[in-house]
Amino acid sequence: MAYTLENIEAELDQAGVPYTDPAYAMITDLSGFFGSNRNIRYGGAAISERDTLLLTFNGLLSGNSIFELSPMGMTKLTVKKLLILPSYVADIRGMADGKKYRFKVQLNTNVGGGGFPDQQSNVMNIVNTLKKWESSL
Repeated sequence: MAYTLENIEAELDQAGVPYTDPAYAMITDLSGFFGSNRNIRYGGAAISERDTLLLTFNGLLSGNSIFELSPMGMTKLTVKKLLILPSYVADIRGMADGKKYRFKVQLNTNVGGGGFPDQQSNVMNIVNTLKKWESSL
């Protein structure tokens, strides 16, 4: 399935929360017992109007997964810029609904295919918000 901005917005709309700055992201879910760095999924990220991070991705068998991560539930947040690529990686750890979670989210400022016209500005807005949260932890 080819991802476009419309696909990501449709997935984020399922959260039922108003959001801004939807962006394409590569998400690694390291939460479970079988979590692995090889388990990269493609989806979207956005900042909701409730000041939370929305992550959405499709699993082959599990369907669409949506996570709403509050900065209050985060125990560790690290945002770094990759040296060679125009990308940022956020390592997010915390607890929600009594369960621990850990995600690595890679946000690329440039995405091939041209289906994301505002990707660079949206990524920078998400990164700036995450850095603000990182400094408050």
